[in-house]
Amino acid sequence: MLGVIGRLLREPYLPPDLMAALYKVAAKVSGVTVVQDLEDAAGRHGIGVVFTDQRMRIEWIFDRESLRYLGQRNVVTGAGAPAHTLSVAVVAHGIVDALGVTAK
Repeated sequence: MLGVIGRLLREPYLPPDLMAALYKVAAKVSGVTVVQDLEDAAGRHGIGVVFTDQRMRIEWIFDRESLRYLGQRNVVTGAGAPAHTLSVAVVAHGIVDALGVTAK
């Protein structure tokens, strides 16, 4: 389930109600922890859905009010692995009429 949600969160555009639904489903998955205050790579604070697999801790960060997806942080946790963190922030997205046009 978490793999499907993760792939959907990386889609270029998701309607706000779908983002909120993904948060609500992910928060109910066994082994997931909801963290009330996480910071994304852009410095925004939100609510997080956190889970760990054999290699890393994955944190999906959502806006507290709208549950809009803000970004993700991956922290390597595997034994013997070098310390490493990858953070991503979604700062803008939109739908445009043509290739090369920037959303406003």
